[in-house]
Amino acid sequence: MKKKLYKTGIISIVLLFVIVSISCGTAQMGVYGSAIQEADQNQLCKLRVHYEMGITGINGKPVSWGISRQVKYTAIDIPAGPHSLRFEYYKENEYVRQQASNFTFSYEFLPGHNYEIRASMGGRTVLVTVSDKTNPSLSKSIPMRG
Repeated sequence: MKKKLYKTGIISIVLLFVIVSISCGTAQMGVYGSAIQEADQNQLCKLRVHYEMGITGINGKPVSWGISRQVKYTAIDIPAGPHSLRFEYYKENEYVRQQASNFTFSYEFLPGHNYEIRASMGGRTVLVTVSDKTNPSLSKSIPMRG
């Protein structure tokens, strides 16, 4: 009886851990911009922002996508088109600060495409990589020096 209760407890703990791990892996932010109507859903694109970045602005408007860094990715849908994204880069428990605490890059996001955005740092250069998962040939790396 004790062995059966022990096995049931272990299985329950493992299942709870798996459920929490899956739910904590990605933060789903929904759709940016309340002006998007259902008819306009085909004009959206999906962004998946990696944890080392925190998006702090889009087109000059403040946002907070991935700032908490408690998940591996932050996922959000945005209207397709040209956008300017301001972000923070986080590495090894320190914010990388150069002149201002934020970096900005621009990219033309296409409707219906899925993107992954990540950053890395080499020396004083931050490299933003926008990976177009729908059409990889459109992917782009954007170096920024501080």
